[in-house]
Amino acid sequence: MAQPCRFIYFDAGFTLLPPHPSVGFHYAAIAAKYHVHIPAAQIDAAFVGAWKAARNAVAPHKTTGAPVYGSTRAEALTFWTRVIRLCFRDQTPDDPQFYEDLFDHFAKPECWRLYNDVPPALALLEERGIPFGVISNWDSRLRPLLDGLGILPKLSALILSSEAGYEKPHPNIYHTATNAVPEPLRNAIGLIGDEPEADGTAPLAAGWQQCLIQRSAKPTPAGLRTMPDLPAAVRALT
Repeated sequence: MAQPCRFIYFDAGFTLLPPHPSVGFHYAAIAAKYHVHIPAAQIDAAFVGAWKAARNAVAPHKTTGAPVYGSTRAEALTFWTRVIRLCFRDQTPDDPQFYEDLFDHFAKPECWRLYNDVPPALALLEERGIPFGVISNWDSRLRPLLDGLGILPKLSALILSSEAGYEKPHPNIYHTATNAVPEPLRNAIGLIGDEPEADGTAPLAAGWQQCLIQRSAKPTPAGLRTMPDLPAAVRALT
């Protein structure tokens, strides 16, 4: 049986926090300021397909592990501009400032919320004296966002794909994250997340332990540890 983890990493999006109330709500609100009126539900319906299409257009990341969001604000803005255009299609506002405004808007805590099981999970780790961090495929906006949500001061490590130069599930980002953990704890790292490859099979290959959070009815591949909520995942790993 694996030894208890002595350091826990969390994924960010849809593990700790989802958009609130939805991506489409905020896209529609900012677009309305530019006299473009599209129902939030229509944007929500288009978003996942637009995001996947934008990712697929960034070909190098598939083999090199390079983050699709890039390493700079300009690169991240280019990616998200592509997503926005795909969501709005021929109804995209003409003003280039629209993309800047929407990009900056999503760095604000009011666009997100913590899941209800986050505070008790972090409190459980703190009670047990187990340090924790976040490892996420995200651009630089995650840092001020986590600060605004009150999470950043609690973290012992924050690994962003935009800063590491690699994104999950590339092995190099787990190597970077391992080196960010105090050396005595490096042989007992666990990752809690929601993606079977990025938060399941890839960390196992890196010598970590893992636990997936099942927040939907999406099936979990065999051989991966799964729990229904974050406190249960913390208990399973520690």
